[in-house]
Amino acid sequence: MRFIVQRKRRGPSPSLIALSAFVAGAAAGTVAALLMAPASGHETRTFLRRRGRALAREAAAQGAEWRKHVDKMKSAATTNLKQASDVVTSRVMDALDGTTLSVSR
Repeated sequence: MRFIVQRKRRGPSPSLIALSAFVAGAAAGTVAALLMAPASGHETRTFLRRRGRALAREAAAQGAEWRKHVDKMKSAATTNLKQASDVVTSRVMDALDGTTLSVSR
């Protein structure tokens, strides 16, 4: 027979304390960032908009480069697979030459 021993917890759980500390730190950081911002809201929004557009252009260019690379790899893989298929087909045909196939019912 097994006995299950349960301990009573006293106070909040450690994970609740950690979550509360994280939320409080995030809130304090947000307030500090707003109070110490080097530019006005309009200037900051303009900067973020421009930077976002620049990052989007960079991501599109990188995506195009990756697409070219993937297309080259796909082409090489297709060629290699076709060659391997031709070799296997040739070997099977060579193995079947000279053999007779009999089907009985």
